[in-house]
Amino acid sequence: MATLMLRQVFCLLTLCACGTSLTGTAAELQFATATNSCAPTDAPAVSITLSARPISVTQADPPFLAVSLWTGLGELAGRTFRISTDSSDGFGEYHATRDTRAGPVTGTVVVNGVARDSSIAGAIDVRLSDGSRFVRRFTAAWSPTRTRCG
Repeated sequence: MATLMLRQVFCLLTLCACGTSLTGTAAELQFATATNSCAPTDAPAVSITLSARPISVTQADPPFLAVSLWTGLGELAGRTFRISTDSSDGFGEYHATRDTRAGPVTGTVVVNGVARDSSIAGAIDVRLSDGSRFVRRFTAAWSPTRTRCG
């Protein structure tokens, strides 16, 4: 328990020290949800979406940031995931509008913990494809979907 609290304090201090650099509508991504998905290898994965508006189970309305962590829900807590196009940890995309293509993001997602209701608490620190930086703590409500990997 003390170790988890120390990680959370360290993560908070790191985010405060780094500051937040946001451009455009990325600053508005206040809603978060998580769901089960599949990794490129067909293994279990978890997708986390941060959006400016409440998120439906099927799709978020732009602007939104979506990251896929290529491990199962039970293996997330206390880990840091590197997000990039060539990472074995996960991948992320930022969708600014419906009319533009999604831009890949690079950076990290820290998962501080997974609650009994499967909500995920953590922090994200990524660079968007336009060069701006998005840094935010989040608590993503768990919204399971029917997913069959493999």
